[in-house]
Amino acid sequence: MLFPFVFIKDHLKWGLPFRRFNPIKLLRDVWDSLKPGGALIIVNQGEAEHRAQKDMLLSENILPAAAFQHPSQLYRYKLMRYALVAIRAI
Repeated sequence: MLFPFVFIKDHLKWGLPFRRFNPIKLLRDVWDSLKPGGALIIVNQGEAEHRAQKDMLLSENILPAAAFQHPSQLYRYKLMRYALVAIRAI
């Protein structure tokens, strides 16, 4: 999942309807779609978004196998990129 909306302000800023903002449901649906052994990779912008996303994972009992900052070698972004990786149990 590349840059999923974690905060309602970003969701609304992109012109999306308020009623469609449900990041926990999105996370559940994606997680449930993984086969055993499948990997979920999430990339977020900024530390606050990364922490909020990680908290969402933990609230759903999805334990990250890795969580790290991912600096770009090609471009300087305004907000640092962060990655989370979770593996669905076999």
